[in-house]
Amino acid sequence: MHDELINHTALKSDVTNKLQVLQVNDTHRLPRFKEYLPAVKAYIEEDE
Repeated sequence: MHDELINHTALKSDVTNKLQVLQVNDTHRLPRFKEYLPAVKAYIEEDE
């Protein structure tokens, strides 16, 4: 939500969308991406 390149205001304000947003304390390049893999895996497996 603090991306230097992409404005995510619409994601935060649109409560009708069906997106699941994982808010992370990171930069646009996601140098800590490996830390988020468990959450991504859980999201993927949720629909299986």
